[in-house]
Amino acid sequence: MLLRVFLCCMFFCSVFWHSAVALAPKNSIKRSESLAGKTLRDRSDSAITALSSDAAHLIDSVADVQPKILVFEAHPSKIRVGESVTLRWETENTLKIGILPQIGTVAHPNGTRTIRPATTTTYTLVAFHGEAFIEQKLTIVVEPPLPLIPPPQPDLFNPGDYIVLDIAFPVNRTELPYSAHDMLDELAEKLLAKRLSVEIVGHTDSKGSSRFNYNLSVQRAAAVKKYLIRRGVPASWLRAYGVGSNEPITRNKTKEGREKNRRIEVKVIKVLK
Repeated sequence: MLLRVFLCCMFFCSVFWHSAVALAPKNSIKRSESLAGKTLRDRSDSAITALSSDAAHLIDSVADVQPKILVFEAHPSKIRVGESVTLRWETENTLKIGILPQIGTVAHPNGTRTIRPATTTTYTLVAFHGEAFIEQKLTIVVEPPLPLIPPPQPDLFNPGDYIVLDIAFPVNRTELPYSAHDMLDELAEKLLAKRLSVEIVGHTDSKGSSRFNYNLSVQRAAAVKKYLIRRGVPASWLRAYGVGSNEPITRNKTKEGREKNRRIEVKVIKVLK
């Protein structure tokens, strides 16, 4: 009887032991899986928080970017009716650019545009970056066209009449070319025959400095006066001076225009008794 009781106790102890051993790994795995899941969730939450922070920082950085206008200029800034001017601009941090009036949106942050305003106009460059914008203005002055100058007369008769001498002076020189001698001889004869007191006016084109052109025009007019005096015209009948490039008869933008502006004019002051 006692042996039977002992064997039963041993059997139940063995069953309990094996059950405990079998169940122990499963509980450990569950606990490990639970810990791993919690760690993964914690890491995901941290990553989401970091990404949200970076996105907010990026949005703030974009919002802080301000457009800049580095250059907005016109060349030339003063023209006459019918002439062209070039606008030039340089910008930074811009998503859209517009120039008003007339031009509208432009494609590039840096560029040029040739325009021909008919009247004095103020242009505004507006540069955008999102909702931020900046603007800058410039004014192009448009002056009336050159006044019409009466064409020269074929000859000199009355006060106010004038002729243009086609004298091809050497570049930046004042010596009379030999080809001008016959023309000036004929002019001297007319002045003496008609007893005309005249002005001899020197003109240049716009190339070079204003001071240089003025001195050049004065010296060329003086060279003509000196020649006429040698041909017998009294010095008191002659007045020579220069105006440089201040009285053009056409625009100086072409070679032909500059040639026309380089000239000597002879104007009748009065007919002497």
